[in-house]
Amino acid sequence: MQTSVFPEWQHRPFRLTVEEIGDPNQVLIRFFNDRTLPQHREILWELLSTAIGGKSAEFLDGKEVGELVFYCRQLEEFIEAVSLIQQKDRSNEID
Repeated sequence: MQTSVFPEWQHRPFRLTVEEIGDPNQVLIRFFNDRTLPQHREILWELLSTAIGGKSAEFLDGKEVGELVFYCRQLEEFIEAVSLIQQKDRSNEID
């Protein structure tokens, strides 16, 4: 995959509402309320296997497939880390 130069506006959140920008924790809470950690892993795996196993895979070389796999691994680690943060936040609210 090639690295692109992105316009300045893409370096800022553009999917979040003003309220969510002020309190991004609510996005994390919603993310983990919508699905469990195993469900997130399952969806991530489906995305990856579709990307590298579908018709679009014809256009990917070995390096690009490797980058997709590595990115999905990093995204899974990120999701797990945020999950732990959310669990700690919830337990602190109870205490």
